[in-house]
Amino acid sequence: MAYSSRDLRAFRRRSVSMVFQGFGLLPHRTVLQNVAFGLITRGEHRRDCAPKSHALDRDRGLTGYEAKHPAELSGGMRQRVGLARALATIPT
Repeated sequence: MAYSSRDLRAFRRRSVSMVFQGFGLLPHRTVLQNVAFGLITRGEHRRDCAPKSHALDRDRGLTGYEAKHPAELSGGMRQRVGLARALATIPT
């Protein structure tokens, strides 16, 4: 409760990841862009996000789906994308 607005924002960016019930995927972004979203929000450069996102896609069984949009995926695949995005930031 003692955090300032700036400190609270920094804490949320570095120490917290969430997976929402509806997965919170952005429908206009591809799987790869959704996974990279947490990294970009945290302030990482876009060029550095792609290799990390590809590795998470591969590790979560999303290979071949990188260019798909959430509406083109099954519920289980959407869940994998949501988890990959949460894990991309490696919360401490």
